[in-house]
Amino acid sequence: MGKKLQFGGVIINGSVEHAVALEKAGFDAVWVYDHLQHWSDRDGVRNPELCPMSLAILPLVLEKVQCPVGTSVLCPLFRYHPAVIAQYFAQLDYLFPNKLLLGIGTGEAMCEAPLLGGKFPPYRERAARLVEAVDIMRRLWSSNEYIEYKGQYYEITTLKLFLKPRGKIPIIVSAIGRQSARIAGAVGDGLITMSSAEKVRNEILPEFERAARAAGKNPEEMPKIAWVLGGVVELSERVLKAMRRAAPWANEIVFAEMDPRKIDKLAEEISKESLFRVNLLAEDVDGLIERIEEYVRAGVNHIAFYDVTNIVRGKPLEVPAMWRERILPYFQKL
Repeated sequence: MGKKLQFGGVIINGSVEHAVALEKAGFDAVWVYDHLQHWSDRDGVRNPELCPMSLAILPLVLEKVQCPVGTSVLCPLFRYHPAVIAQYFAQLDYLFPNKLLLGIGTGEAMCEAPLLGGKFPPYRERAARLVEAVDIMRRLWSSNEYIEYKGQYYEITTLKLFLKPRGKIPIIVSAIGRQSARIAGAVGDGLITMSSAEKVRNEILPEFERAARAAGKNPEEMPKIAWVLGGVVELSERVLKAMRRAAPWANEIVFAEMDPRKIDKLAEEISKESLFRVNLLAEDVDGLIERIEEYVRAGVNHIAFYDVTNIVRGKPLEVPAMWRERILPYFQKL
């Protein structure tokens, strides 16, 4: 992933069939998200497959597609120990070399706090844990010696991964704020964000690029990924209500809420303006292309797209023809 704009498709319901269809439609990568709980209690009850465990889905997808496959994103801090994630991805890369993208972040309360006695550590702690987790994973992947690690939050004694990755596993760090953007530039191999195009342009990418250059990296050659939900849908009140439940992060306080039932309530309060700011919803293909162009102008070089077009139409695993016929060819010409 460098200067050329790429598109990744986020698979629906953890479906291998959908992953194969995305690759056939021309997408450059496939993304699998990772949740312990779903954002919406209502939608999670109606469709439990909306809440996939990426560790179960990844090897199934890797077996069937040739394109890169990434997590968008996984939290290697609490329910997953960083050493366990290091071993898991080393094993996957040994089996499917040079196809993995490890997207990681500081987590959401709904997926971590239930296992921490209902407590979600403050961002400062989670950010520090993330930096340590990256260090631990890289040491385990690269060292032929037993490692000893004593950080502020993790301590490891006499551990060596005997099975190493065959290639390099890029670590893509999630950021919706300035500090995480700096961490992504400093310790990551790329960045993935769910922020609005305006925030990406004015805050996220400038911080990321400064930190990357300070660490001796070239940000122009690093993945700068916008993870967006969107599609061509009827913009009726019924559809917009469903979109609020599907994408409640338009109200950022949901990241700190543990209970999906309460997140459903918070989603109801999201204004139409806020919903559209971070979700690319349009009533026709031209309108969707215009929304995607906002992120291209902001400076990203990869769009990870969670397409709701056919979810609304009741055909969630079909990739709309607009991607192969209109959208991907349009951006390939730029």
